[in-house]
This record gives sequence, structure tokens and C-alpha cells, in this order.
Amino acid sequence: MNEQLRRTSATEEFAGAGDPGALEALFGARRGFASALSPAEAALVQAYRDRGFLRSRLDPLGLAPIPTVPELDPARYGLDPAKARSLVKELERVYCGSIGWEFGHIHDTAKRQWLELQAEQGALPGTAERQWMLALLTRAHTFERVLAQRLPTARLFGLGGAESFIALIEVLLTESVPLGLEEVVIGGMHRGRFNLLANVCGKPLGALLAEIQGKPPVPEGLGVSSDVPYHLGYSGEREITGRNIRFSVSPHPSHLQLVPIISQGRARAKQRARGVPEGQRAVLPLLLHTDASFAGQGLVAEMFQLSRLAPYDLGGTIHVVINNQIGFTTLPEEGRSARHPTDIAKLVEAPVLHVNGDDPDAVYQVAVVAARWRAAFASDIVIDLVSYRRPGHNEFDEPRFTQPLMY
Repeated sequence: MNEQLRRTSATEEFAGAGDPGALEALFGARRGFASALSPAEAALVQAYRDRGFLRSRLDPLGLAPIPTVPELDPARYGLDPAKARSLVKELERVYCGSIGWEFGHIHDTAKRQWLELQAEQGALPGTAERQWMLALLTRAHTFERVLAQRLPTARLFGLGGAESFIALIEVLLTESVPLGLEEVVIGGMHRGRFNLLANVCGKPLGALLAEIQGKPPVPEGLGVSSDVPYHLGYSGEREITGRNIRFSVSPHPSHLQLVPIISQGRARAKQRARGVPEGQRAVLPLLLHTDASFAGQGLVAEMFQLSRLAPYDLGGTIHVVINNQIGFTTLPEEGRSARHPTDIAKLVEAPVLHVNGDDPDAVYQVAVVAARWRAAFASDIVIDLVSYRRPGHNEFDEPRFTQPLMY
């Protein structure tokens, strides 16, 4: 199904990602567009590029209010709102829709222009790509539903409300294969772990179900202890677009952001074994987080501080944050001072792509952009997948006691 329905790789049109001449040609087209605008209109366009993400429609539940952003008012630049209506409509579509393009904190002009190009001229998925996304979403949803029905007393930390996460990861990896991907090191988070292992990493269902039902993955009689199933790691491989891709999923004990850092170390070792820069292209560090731990644990800042130092350089890490909009029972306004859980990524000027998890087209687009970004600039990028927890923190939680409006 994946091979038949997957899109024609966008990397073909992006073959010059690392070629300054190719990028210059693309940016030349951009400057031609900008030169047709008046200075006031150009200022408004720049304001949307820098601040439009603040008005993006990201919440699948529609509970988060859309703020007023003074910088996006045409009158601020001396423009007649009526005459600027068509321009504002297009800017709202691009920068205030289901994707929040946050890159105003990046100082590198080439990187900013590259992201502007992706936002303003990036291709949406066609019919074949949407059929592929539907198949991925259906598989993820069905997996969660069947697992909950067959194992009603198991603690699963299911993916309900964020099923698009599986589609996002699959598109990201599929786009990365033509760019040299051969191995993925994955670290982090409980939520959706079983779904990820089965539907992305190719872990045999028999082995997965045995672990969930309490059968240890080590032979009996060895005197070796095991762990709860949602802590266990995995190593294996599966074919993606004609290439066998190796997966190394780090064990994950209880919400610790230590795991992503250890996973980066594993990725670094694998890259060094292959040689640089070949190893960096071949081995992708893919780190998974949830919103409360990403914003709340100090190790995240340490991880980013190290990421640009030569001994720790990984050629770019892709971070995916499943934004539950809650940490167990703690709402964002009660648990962090920052506007977004991903604000710590500004420390290293990593772009942040906020996306509404209920918009498959938008999820597809940010996955493609993330794969291209790493190939073009060998630096970090963060995807903030805004979603919700359908059953609560886990299957035994009753979230209506503490969050009656959300549930």
C-alpha cells in the first residue's frame, strides 16, 4: 500500500537543497514577488512571516482563543484594510491556518528565506498522497481501537486524539530515504509507543502483545528482570521505498528527558562508525516528546546547548512534540511561563512548525519540510503536533474530574 500510494518524492524538485546556486535561483523568484509590493505591503508580509503563527488555528478542540496581534493590522502600515483585503486573505491562509510557521527568531537570512519559500510555495498533497495519509490514519486508529477492546485492563498510554502522529512519522521517514536515510535512532515518550513500534518500526505484533500481557522478552530461568511493556526498547528493520531501514528505539523509563539525550549519544556513535559526513546523512536522530516534559525538564535546555558543539554535532535532530495541551492534570497556564511548550528550541534558532493534528494535509506538509530542512542545513527542527488525549492520561484515568470543559 505504501509503495503504491506514496507521493512522488518532493526531494526530486529539491535536489539542489545543499547547492547555494539552486537556492539562489529559488530566492530570486521570491524577490521578484516581493518587488511587486509597495513598501507598506512588504512590511505587512514581513509581519505575517514573523508573527502570523500567533494566530494559527492549531487547537483541534477549538478551545484555545485566537489572539489579536497588533502587528498584523494593515492600518498599522498605512494600508486601507479594504484595499489590502485580498493580500491579507492570502497571508491569513498561509501563516494563520493549520500550520504555525515560527522562524522569526532565526538570524540566518538564507534559512529564513528557505522557510518562507516552503510556507508560501510549498506543494499540498495530491490525491495519491491523501489516499496514503488516509490509509496511515486508518491503520493507527484501528490499532488503538482493537488494542483497547482486546486488552481492557492494560495500561496502554494510547494515541487516541493524536493518530496523525503515525502518519507524520511515516511521511517524514519516507521523504528522508531519497536523502540518504539508512538508520533511525528513536528516543522518548510513552504515548503511542505501541502504535509506533507496530506500525512504523515493524515490531512483530505477537511479540508486542506478549509483552503487554506480561510475558517478559527474556527467557525464563535466567534470573533477569524485565520492565513494564511501555518502557521497553526495540531494534529491527523494515523496508521503506525499496530500502531496508534499521530502527533502534531506546528504552524509555517514565517520562524522563534523559532518554532523548542518551538516544542522541547512540546516534552519534552510529554516525561516527560510518564516518562523517556520510554517517550524519545515513543515521537520523528522531526524538519524541510530550508538551509538559519538553517545557518542564531542565535537561532539554542542556540537550540544545550541547547540540551545536562539534563533539556533539549530529547533522540535525528532528524533534516531534505531541502537544496534549495538558500534563496529566496540569493545564499549560499552570505549568509553564512560555507561550508554547517548544519555546526552548529558540535557544539554538531551530525553526518550530506548529501544526493542527486534525488536519492531515498540514501534517503531511510539515513532515516533508522537516525532512528537507535537515538535508539542506544539517541542523535541528521541531514539530509541535497540537492534539489532545481522548481517553485521558492513561486508560484508567477519568479526566472529567479535573478538566470537565476539555472532556
